[in-house]
Amino acid sequence: MDSDARNKLFERGLDFEKSGKKDCALKCYLGCLTCLQADSHFVLLPQCLRNVADIYFSKEEYEKAILFIQAEKLFYENALIDSTDIQDTLEKLRQSEKDDNSPKVDENSVRADEFEHLAKLCMDQNQPHLALEYAGKATKIRQQIYGNDHKITKDSLDYFATLYAEVGRKQYSDSMTHLSPNTSRRESLSNVSPPSILRQRNIMETSDEREKKCVRFNEHIERRVIYEENLPTSLTVIAILFGFIVFLIMGTWLFCIMRNDHVCRSFSAEVQYIYTRLRYLYYHYTGNKVYKN
Repeated sequence: MDSDARNKLFERGLDFEKSGKKDCALKCYLGCLTCLQADSHFVLLPQCLRNVADIYFSKEEYEKAILFIQAEKLFYENALIDSTDIQDTLEKLRQSEKDDNSPKVDENSVRADEFEHLAKLCMDQNQPHLALEYAGKATKIRQQIYGNDHKITKDSLDYFATLYAEVGRKQYSDSMTHLSPNTSRRESLSNVSPPSILRQRNIMETSDEREKKCVRFNEHIERRVIYEENLPTSLTVIAILFGFIVFLIMGTWLFCIMRNDHVCRSFSAEVQYIYTRLRYLYYHYTGNKVYKN
């Protein structure tokens, strides 16, 4: 099948998918991938892989969806780190080498540089998790080439540690965002001003009525103390609830280990279903933006 036939078959798949015939669309997309070789000129390959993954995801076949979305990710990695480009870069570096004490340049070292460059691109696209993954690959390659004590390896480890700290900072910032409503509420309570004592009194008020009225200077302090006293109780309840859920899951898991029946198999299938769904969402989120730029 030539490239024109694959493109036409892909367009038919798009038409089927728009009309709601996902099974027919899936057959067309898989037909585009049949007998596909490395030298086949099929420019719509990444979009085809993504469409197949989306259809399998809608059919709740998450294992197959993960395979195709990982294939799309691998396609973009190979496109960014192409062997031909690496060979060209390698030849240029070897021709420019004049110092015998310079580090040995080979294909793996150039590939490590490309992985590090890809990590920097991911950071520019605000994808620190992917950047951490590619920086880890670059560091691992350099450890195999130069060892752990070489300056290049140490610089790579420092960059990996920087990305790791950035990922931790981002996770901390995201967690603090969830707590911002409570923080704003606490600030609003602390900014409550005490009621003014310079109130205009009614001329007709009697002395007894005036004695009954009192100025509460510490009203905002009392509210804040009550709020802070209730806050540890709420956190304790949440911690107890979380511990109970973990204890329940562990108890169910131990029960299923000791006894294999229909209930245990259903529970295992449900856990596997949730796990594969979360894996697909992770790959879908991390691979959706960076590689299409």
